[in-house]
Amino acid sequence: MKITAVRARRVTGTFEYDGEFREERQARPIDLYEQNFAVSMGGPPAMPKISDGKYRMEGIFLEIDTDEGVTGRAGTIGAETVHMVAQFERLLVGSDPFATELLWDAMYRSVPNARKGPGMLAISAIDNALWDLKGRALNQPVWRLLGGAARMEVPMYASTLGYSLEPELVRQRVKDHIALGYRGQKWFFRYGPQHGRDGMAKNLELVETVRDTAGPDVEIMFDAWKSWDVRYTVDMAERMVDYDVKWIEEPVQPDRISSYAAIRRASPIAIAGGEGEFTRWGAQELIAQEAVDYLQPDVFIAGGISELTKIAAIASVSEGVKLMPHARANVSMHIVAAQSPDVCPSVEDLVKSSVTNEFFLLAPPVRRLGKICLSEQPGLGMDLDPAKIESDEDVPLR
Repeated sequence: MKITAVRARRVTGTFEYDGEFREERQARPIDLYEQNFAVSMGGPPAMPKISDGKYRMEGIFLEIDTDEGVTGRAGTIGAETVHMVAQFERLLVGSDPFATELLWDAMYRSVPNARKGPGMLAISAIDNALWDLKGRALNQPVWRLLGGAARMEVPMYASTLGYSLEPELVRQRVKDHIALGYRGQKWFFRYGPQHGRDGMAKNLELVETVRDTAGPDVEIMFDAWKSWDVRYTVDMAERMVDYDVKWIEEPVQPDRISSYAAIRRASPIAIAGGEGEFTRWGAQELIAQEAVDYLQPDVFIAGGISELTKIAAIASVSEGVKLMPHARANVSMHIVAAQSPDVCPSVEDLVKSSVTNEFFLLAPPVRRLGKICLSEQPGLGMDLDPAKIESDEDVPLR
C-alpha cells in the first residue's frame, strides 16, 4: 500500500442550538491590555449565526488517500494547518502509510522550524490521519492497534468553556453536568492580576458557587488559561484550598516553565498544564523541572497519536505525574483507553468544543453516565454524515 494523495476538505452545515452557543470566554494573556479584556469573545472565531437558533457550522478535514482505495481522515483542523501540510506532501506521497514512526521522524527532520507551532500542528494532523488509515485498512479501531483496551469505558470530566459565569447559570450548569454523570467539572476564570482584589473576589465567587452546588463528591478544577503570574496564582491557591480544588490549570504562559515550578512548590493545590506544549521533548522538560502534577498534551498540537504514546511512557516513569490529554475526546480516548488508568485516569470532555469537532461525524462516540465508550468502528471512527453536509469542497494545500 502506498500513499497517493494528501488532501484537505471543507464541509459546511447547519447547527441548531437554542440560544447563544458561546456565552462567555476564558481569561486570555492579552487581557493584560484593557482594550482586549473588553472584547467579549476570544479564541477561535465564533460560528456565524444564520438566524435565531441556527448557526453555520464549518469543518476542515485532512484526508490521506492510498492506491488500495483506503483513505485516512483527521480533523477538524484550522486553515493555517492546511497550508503547513503542503511542506510534507512530498515525503508522504509514495510512502507506506503504515510506517508512522518513519514518516513522523522524516517530517520532523525535514523542516527544523516545524518542531513547534503550525508545523507541529500539521505533523499532528497527518499522524492522526495515518492512524485512522491504518485502522481502516485493518478493519480495527485505533485503541486496539495501540495495544488493546485497559477499559472499554473511560471516565470523563466536563470542561465548561463557553458557558456563562453568571452565578445562577453556573449553578444550573453544574447540576446539569452532574445529572449527565460527570464526576468532575472544570470551569474557566475570567479575571487576572490586572483586575486586583475585585477580580480575585469574582474568581473566588466562581469557586464557591461551583463547590457549593456540586457538593463534596464531585471533583472541581479551574483554568486560568495562561493569564496569571506566580504571586497571583499562589495567592489564589491559598484562598481556594478550603474548597477542595483538584487542580489549577495553565496559570502562566507555557514558556515560563520555571514559573510553573515555583508555583507548584508553593501552591497547596496541584498544578496542571502542557496543552500548548509540543512533542515528547516539551513534555519531558515540564516533568524534569517538576512543573506540573497533571500533564495535558493535545493530540492535535503535541505531535499526534504517535507522540502522545511516547509522552505516556515518559509520564509512566515520572513520580506522581498523571497524563490527562487536552480536549479532542474522540481521538484522545483511544490513547487513554490503551494505557493503565494509573497513568491516564480520565479524558477531558471540552463540552462545547466536542459538539463542534464531532458535529459532522456519522457516529460520534457515545457518552454514558460520565464516561466515553469505545466502539468497534475502524480507525478513529471518522466517517462523515452526508445528511449534515450542505457544501463540500477541496481546500488547496498551497
